[in-house]
Amino acid sequence: MRKVSLSQRLLARTRHVAGLLKQGYTNLRGRSPNLINLYRVFRRNGPTPAGIHLESRPTGVKPRSTLRFAASDETYSDGFWRATPRNIYQPEVSGDWVVTLKDVTLGSHGEARLADGRWLQFPFVNIHPPRGHTTEGVVLSVDAPVWIIQNGSDAFGHWLLHVLPRIHGALQIDATKRILTRHPGWNPSGLLAMVGLTLEDIIFFPQNGPDGGYVHVKHGSVISHSAPRGNMEVFPLGTDRFDDMSSEFLSRASTTQSPVGQKLYVSRSSRDVAQYRDGCQNREELEEFFAAEGFEVVYPERYTFLEQVAMFRDADYIIAEGGSAPHNTLFSRPRTKLIYISARMKPENNHWQRRIADLRGLQYRHVIPTREFTQRRYTVDMDQIRDAFRTVQWS
Repeated sequence: MRKVSLSQRLLARTRHVAGLLKQGYTNLRGRSPNLINLYRVFRRNGPTPAGIHLESRPTGVKPRSTLRFAASDETYSDGFWRATPRNIYQPEVSGDWVVTLKDVTLGSHGEARLADGRWLQFPFVNIHPPRGHTTEGVVLSVDAPVWIIQNGSDAFGHWLLHVLPRIHGALQIDATKRILTRHPGWNPSGLLAMVGLTLEDIIFFPQNGPDGGYVHVKHGSVISHSAPRGNMEVFPLGTDRFDDMSSEFLSRASTTQSPVGQKLYVSRSSRDVAQYRDGCQNREELEEFFAAEGFEVVYPERYTFLEQVAMFRDADYIIAEGGSAPHNTLFSRPRTKLIYISARMKPENNHWQRRIADLRGLQYRHVIPTREFTQRRYTVDMDQIRDAFRTVQWS
């Protein structure tokens, strides 16, 4: 693999610092007496608002030497391969934030309001300032203690990376509490079964409004993200949380045989209107090309989740259209070959599939065969696909 030049490293660092300064300025402008930044309160050991109790906090920062990176990493765009700069990750912490909230009103996507009318902000547990989208008024009250797992996306990948790891971590702390979360709009029973739950074990936010309506919780607990977000900061996937979850899921799938071969082209079902609308608009051409190259075209959504774990576990070579399905490489073996096809991304190295490749030590190649910037709808240049596949090299 080609080395990352000093100029590339300096450029990446400059962009990173500029982004942090911009975000700090945005946070400063957004201060409001009606908004409590819990992270700032806990960090400064300030007075805790009534109804809030800090149960635990991260115990320290792991050394940067523990960071993982993909075994090899190059990007193809504009007709040639080049080394992709490594992510400049924020330090990974040890332990979790766990906070208890009493008499709090919640929106499914991350809003939280205390009984005195003040809003909360704590991004590390997915509590965000009010967006103003939620249906006014409380549409459900929950009196029993619950784990609050707020989420703002219906995507499978969001559940796999953001929702399920928090449920898994919460149940390890206290499995007697039920889970309060947002229904994704598709049947999540296969994912929930991996953590020993059924649909009846979950309290779902009502679907009365665009964001599910407000829910009043008498006694709830929140747990920190294992895949925290940031506008410019790049956080690694929480190694302890994802290692534990992946190992547990692989153990559950140990007796499940892969229903497909070892060379996979991971696509989306063209018969599903929603799947066809998003992503690559000429995916049939991609499917035909890679099928002719000996890859088996698979649509993961047509299999049980146990079968999906098994197929990604046993695959040696995976080529995937950008989206949620290739996030299942969480269960792939180190050094599995992965080519990820997507629209342009800025920056190219700051996206979830790259972080998964780093976490699992995959041999990772990112192919960008289009000049379009929207992942939602793009058309690939098949000449670039053919050239990228013909010239790709593996370490």
